[in-house]
Amino acid sequence: MKQDLVWYAVYGSNLHEDRFMCYIKGGKPSGSNKDYEPCNDISNPVKTLQYKINYELIFSKNSKTWQNGGVAFINKIKNSEQNTYAKLYLITKEQFNHIAKGETSSTERINIDFENTISTGSSVFKQHSWYGMALYIGEIEGYPILTLTSEYELKDFKKPSSDYLSQIIKGLKETHSLSHDDIFEYLKSKNGILKEYLDSELSSIISKVLG
Repeated sequence: MKQDLVWYAVYGSNLHEDRFMCYIKGGKPSGSNKDYEPCNDISNPVKTLQYKINYELIFSKNSKTWQNGGVAFINKIKNSEQNTYAKLYLITKEQFNHIAKGETSSTERINIDFENTISTGSSVFKQHSWYGMALYIGEIEGYPILTLTSEYELKDFKKPSSDYLSQIIKGLKETHSLSHDDIFEYLKSKNGILKEYLDSELSSIISKVLG
């Protein structure tokens, strides 16, 4: 067993593997305005798994990368009543640090203290950053599961762009084999989508993505 591997749990646009791999191999995801720098280690994830996490999914902030729309976060407080669809990528700690650098738009190298994060449950590696908190979720097959989110409880919800939602929809289909109705029911109640998208608008986006 390699000790330098961790599971990276994703719940937003990185559910779509082609979008996620832009963090590893570099490039610009479909619908995005940002071109990502490749990691020093561009090897594919060792393994991927479908997963669910007990943290609330919300949409907040205004992302220049995604037409100034909201992007996905999870509330850092575990909630057994919440079931958020996720995907696990088994990657190296070096790759995780590179992704954390990209998610926080850092210019300097990121070195997360993985042992401290696991023992305490979380660590803030870059303060006042959108995704500056590493959150320990659990363990599978002897490897820790970590994700990234905000250190703050976000209550200012923002409508995500259709391009951003399309990445999530592709990921939900790809990872969890969800139907149009499954995806619609899952997304429509999320803060940032609720009261922001008409049911017909959301359904239309899902239909366009699924074909």
